[in-house]
Amino acid sequence: MDLFSKILRHIFFLRTGFIPEFNGLEKAVPTICYMNIEGFIRDAVYSGPLLDFKALKPCPLNHDDFKIPFLSNSELVQVNGYKSLKRQREWLGARFLVKFLVHRFHGDARAGLEDIKILYGHGGAPYLGDYPDMAVSISHSGQYAAVALCPREGWAGRAEPANSWPCIGMDLERIGELPSRRFMETAFTSREIESMEMTPPGVFRCWTVKEAFLKYIGRGFNESLHNVELIGTEIFYRGKPFDLFIKSYQIDNSYIISFVL
Repeated sequence: MDLFSKILRHIFFLRTGFIPEFNGLEKAVPTICYMNIEGFIRDAVYSGPLLDFKALKPCPLNHDDFKIPFLSNSELVQVNGYKSLKRQREWLGARFLVKFLVHRFHGDARAGLEDIKILYGHGGAPYLGDYPDMAVSISHSGQYAAVALCPREGWAGRAEPANSWPCIGMDLERIGELPSRRFMETAFTSREIESMEMTPPGVFRCWTVKEAFLKYIGRGFNESLHNVELIGTEIFYRGKPFDLFIKSYQIDNSYIISFVL
């Protein structure tokens, strides 16, 4: 079994189904998948310390540590700058997954993974430097990294340049216990708290949809969480409804992925 086939065992694709038309625009169907980070590290990286999940200190890495080259020189500098092993593992998993998807489904088969550039806009939203017609959203939590790719077809009428609009937002979170009242009041409005299903999956679904929406508009944590409301299946931004497609998935009853577009 070759290396790519081994890594494919740790990558799982979600069935996004048909995306209906909104506001006269036919929305492209996204590719959304998640990957087990530990399995990826075991099969793609030689460096043993990266598999020591009890270690806290970062692991020095060089190009020879990777069975499949996928990092540029600047990316290697970046991953070696992180202060914890956990952050290194999450970043490496998400980085590889983006590049693997672009190369496999949307890229030039002659180009190497290390040549695929993942850049960031002013609001911190990622975009693909050499693939301006492909929107991307990235998330990671616990043992998983997740990536969403979506063609920008049908979005020519937007008010801002393409690279400033991710056109898709996706968030992955581990489902924990019910948060404290203080957290709930910080993260959600009173209308949301009254309308949501007050169970761990219900609360974390609402959280991931809000996070996905903030990525969708390219704002991330640069926007107050109270400016975004999820009431039932409808998103309100600064009091005004947004006509968006929303979908959520549970993974092993322990994680939840939500995306909006």
